[in-house]
Amino acid sequence: MEISTDVDFEIETRIKNELTECLAKINDGRKLITYELKRKYLLEKELYKICSHTFTRDPSAMSDDLYKWQCTKCNLYQGGH
Repeated sequence: MEISTDVDFEIETRIKNELTECLAKINDGRKLITYELKRKYLLEKELYKICSHTFTRDPSAMSDDLYKWQCTKCNLYQGGH
């Protein structure tokens, strides 16, 4: 029975290590997504400031939507930044 216990321990250790690696990759992915979302926001903010907007009503917007008007040039919504 001693051999079975050693094998089980090795399998358990391997699975725990793989799980730790998996969780680390997920955490790295979350950090990358957060970074890219911030970068996207800053780029859109900069584009919104320099665009000479021509707004048209978004046909898919509902009557109570906050963002009803979309620029035909930069594709951003009025008042979004």
